Amino acid sequence: GAQQSQGMSVEFVDRDVQLPMAYRNTIANMMAEAEAQNGIFAPDEITYAWYRDKGMNRLP
Repeated sequence: GAQQSQGMSVEFVDRDVQLPMAYRNTIANMMAEAEAQNGIFAPDEITYAWYRDKGMNRLP
């Protein structure tokens, strides 16, 4: 439940389901409602494409 995320960092990893950036932003922002410290998604090709679209080509 929600108590499991209180004070924690929540990382979302699913190599089979690649959510659009708008969905990721919404889910990560909702972590505040679950009283988590933050919510992050493991980077994948969608993440890298988003950065490239913003002109950031030198990524780690």
